[in-house]
Amino acid sequence: MSIFKHFLSFGNKSTCCDSIVGARAKVVETIDNAAGSGEVKVGTQLWAARSVEDDVTFAVGDTVQVVACEGVRLVCRG
Repeated sequence: MSIFKHFLSFGNKSTCCDSIVGARAKVVETIDNAAGSGEVKVGTQLWAARSVEDDVTFAVGDTVQVVACEGVRLVCRG
């Protein structure tokens, strides 16, 4: 019976993204949705990133806040 509990509880586990939402990140590659570019560093990890708003870009060195995670890409705002 315990193996069934393990599989049934699988959907309730938190992910790495869950712990990153709300964190501050440093822009290491310009975030520009139109160009499809963007990378941030959260702690020691590098993540692909995009801006919440398509017309807002962030330069290298800017600090942004992670507001969501879409797959392996973080969604950020200033």
